Amino acid sequence: MLILILSYLADLIFGQPRNSLHPVNGMGRMIEKLENILNKGKDAKIRQINGAIMAIIVISVTMCIAYLVIEFSKATNNFLGLLVLVYVTYISFTVKGLTKSANDVFERLKRNSLIEARKNLAKIVTRNTKNLDE
Repeated sequence: MLILILSYLADLIFGQPRNSLHPVNGMGRMIEKLENILNKGKDAKIRQINGAIMAIIVISVTMCIAYLVIEFSKATNNFLGLLVLVYVTYISFTVKGLTKSANDVFERLKRNSLIEARKNLAKIVTRNTKNLDE
């Protein structure tokens, strides 16, 4: 429970790290490479199966790396293990970042700037926001 509390507080205080070494960036690169390999052909069923395979690979690799880093740090030093575990959990939270992004959308809507609101919304959702109304 302590780890969750510390991680949550770290997210509220610091937000997400803006860093090319952030694990999500690495996951994005992995997804990109796997899409180039697996996302071929026009058969929707095969592409759907390949998408599931890709998800399993990305999640498995990410979990294995996190587990190994945590276990290695715990074996090195218990306090270091705690810090790494808090960090790994902290980067899993996005409360501050999502709250700020959502507030940016609402602020643009209050100012009657629908185009800007759509642009801000596109930063936090994967769907096309170009034609959305308020």
